[in-house]
Amino acid sequence: MRRVATHLIYSVGYEAMNMRDLAAGINRKPGSLYNYFKSKQDLLYSIIEEHMVLVIAAAEDAIDPADAPLKQLKDFIAFHVNYHLDKREILYVVTSELRSLTKANRAKIIKYRQKYEAILTGILDRGKEAGDFSVFHTKLVTFSILAVLTSVSNWYRYTGILSMDDIVAAHTDLILNGVRDGKGV
Repeated sequence: MRRVATHLIYSVGYEAMNMRDLAAGINRKPGSLYNYFKSKQDLLYSIIEEHMVLVIAAAEDAIDPADAPLKQLKDFIAFHVNYHLDKREILYVVTSELRSLTKANRAKIIKYRQKYEAILTGILDRGKEAGDFSVFHTKLVTFSILAVLTSVSNWYRYTGILSMDDIVAAHTDLILNGVRDGKGV
């Protein structure tokens, strides 16, 4: 049900998506959907929350805590780019429909987002402490790195001249040059 709802929201937006279309997409009667979710808002929240739980767990699995911060950063970059290219629909819904959540639900999701951001901030802090990275303001650098990496899903096309590995390598070089250049940000 969440997969079909995600596709509908991706296709027409949260406001335009209706429960009748969702019911038709999963061969159910519209009224039966309320056995699973109290409202369309609850459905949207559950979609976004489920994604956030999964992406945090996947990111934590992609980073070996025993590795040096440089390796962890490389692994984080590869994970983030690949994940965002593989999951374009859900990521579009998560980023574009955050505004459609109630204030209380949005606050809960922001806490998840902060936990995800903390993974990268922790890597940068450890790299700074080890002398591997020259960053003055790790939170600012975290936001910048995430913005650059996340934007790949907006423009990358599998039919282009660059492979996903090429994109990961280019972004890894870009980010490593930025955090290791000795000037600090």
